[in-house]
Amino acid sequence: MKAAIEVMRNKEMDSYKASRVFNLPHTTLQSYVKDQESSCEGENDLAEHCLLMKRKFSCLTMTRVMCLAYQLAVRNGIKTNLHEK
Repeated sequence: MKAAIEVMRNKEMDSYKASRVFNLPHTTLQSYVKDQESSCEGENDLAEHCLLMKRKFSCLTMTRVMCLAYQLAVRNGIKTNLHEK
């Protein structure tokens, strides 16, 4: 799976060819790559927001960062293992 994702990221193969070469189901490979890309985008959004908050309000605690990450996940419809009460 890792090798297939790597060749796709390097644009050496498309998802159809990578699925044949590495003997992986096409839809599984496609959804895994898509999930990783959206995860990276969410992490980048959170990192940018944290840097902005730190510049504006010099005190940014780990608790606040975790709260922001949860709020971002809820807003983007990402499932979490936390339950709302």
